[in-house]
Amino acid sequence: LVVMAIFFRAWLVEFVVLSWGLFFLMYGFYPLIPGRVGWHKLLFLEGLIAAGLLGYVSLGVGQSWYILDMFFMAMGLVIIIGTDFSGVTPLYRSDLDPLLDRIGIGQIGPINFGERARIKRGKLSLDEANCTACGICYDVCPRGVYDIERGWHKRVVMKYPGRCERCEACILQCPRGAISIAT
Repeated sequence: LVVMAIFFRAWLVEFVVLSWGLFFLMYGFYPLIPGRVGWHKLLFLEGLIAAGLLGYVSLGVGQSWYILDMFFMAMGLVIIIGTDFSGVTPLYRSDLDPLLDRIGIGQIGPINFGERARIKRGKLSLDEANCTACGICYDVCPRGVYDIERGWHKRVVMKYPGRCERCEACILQCPRGAISIAT
């Protein structure tokens, strides 16, 4: 954005509006975009933009370089925004983590790509002795694995462990370290 502000001042507004619009469209409709992994979804979006460009060119009436430039800018922005399309939520694993691990970049700062890339299977376990029944795991779990039972005393139980996506949200948020994944 800073480079745009310095070198391409005339395109700054278009760039900001287009990038935010694409950002919200791409991530808002992420589950609906065909493809199993992020780069498949990225190629699908690039194909849509290319089809739109070809459709515009085939019309042949009143073509402007401004509109053509906007199509090419959109294609570039889709590549930039969607590079790590699958890493946006815990439910959609990153495509870059295993790649970075394979080429030897196992860690950048506090982010360890090797460990994140390898957790595919494993059994979720809850250590009830350490659990304080605070309910944070219940709140952060995107798949509803946990439930809170209220009886004589409140306790957290894994009601649907088969739903677990191994996103580690509960593990990272548990203040007592009572949740783990045994691989």
